[in-house]
Amino acid sequence: MSWDLNRSNTHIIPFEFEYHEPKSLDEAVELLKKLGSEAKVLAGGTDLLIQMKMGVLRPKHIINLKKINGLNLIVDKGEYLSIGALTKLRDIEKNEIIK
Repeated sequence: MSWDLNRSNTHIIPFEFEYHEPKSLDEAVELLKKLGSEAKVLAGGTDLLIQMKMGVLRPKHIINLKKINGLNLIVDKGEYLSIGALTKLRDIEKNEIIK
């Protein structure tokens, strides 16, 4: 089998990493404090996964936020809006507060 090293397989991530799924925001924050710059946060995933597949980023740890409740909310805080890390662009576009 021959490999063309100038091409990359866009379906695999060519290195090992440790995967974390915190159940709360506090747990996620503790992981980030502990792991520091060796960790990357996975929310939507598009940008991070592409960079990993291309070899641009090689984090030792991935912290997936998708199991944490409340990170997909849009909340009017009076002077500002709070938009959660898991809020979909479509939800932002359709939100009555933002319109």
